[in-house]
Amino acid sequence: MGTVGLTPLTMADISGWLRSGFRTLNARQGIHIVDDPHSAHLVLRVEILKAYAMNITTETRTANIVMRVRYNGKDVSNEHIYRGTTNNVTWFSAEKESYGSLNAALEQVLDAIATDIRKRC
Repeated sequence: MGTVGLTPLTMADISGWLRSGFRTLNARQGIHIVDDPHSAHLVLRVEILKAYAMNITTETRTANIVMRVRYNGKDVSNEHIYRGTTNNVTWFSAEKESYGSLNAALEQVLDAIATDIRKRC
């Protein structure tokens, strides 16, 4: 997932991290995420194209998430590329702050996806 400072960033279960992010959409009005595609009005197929964090300078970092989402449902079949980016100053813990930046970038992507889900349902 990149290196910030001298700290390598790894994620043992990126699918689980992404799934947990999508589960937060359940808290948004009008959206309910389910695992069974047969019971869904809209099926999302998600592909992570990029997910990384890195230094911009010795004091600043960037985190980026790029995903392709394919939408399939009644009268809906298309795809969209989403990008989330954060740029921050590294204050104390390069590792902890970098994972927080990745989460913030994912949240940007999820906000855009939630908007598009509402348009398609």
